[in-house]
Amino acid sequence: IRRVVDRIKPGAIILMHPTVPTVQALDQIIQALQGQGYSLVTVSALLNGKRP
Repeated sequence: IRRVVDRIKPGAIILMHPTVPTVQALDQIIQALQGQGYSLVTVSALLNGKRP
């Protein structure tokens, strides 16, 4: 969780594999990133320059 949250930068794409540890950590990662002011968007929205 810390590795993802500490290394994130605006415009980043996070690729996570569907493993049990990833699934268990996903809610905490999302909450931490949103707590830092990040918005989660689809890859197509990010690449098309659409803002949430």
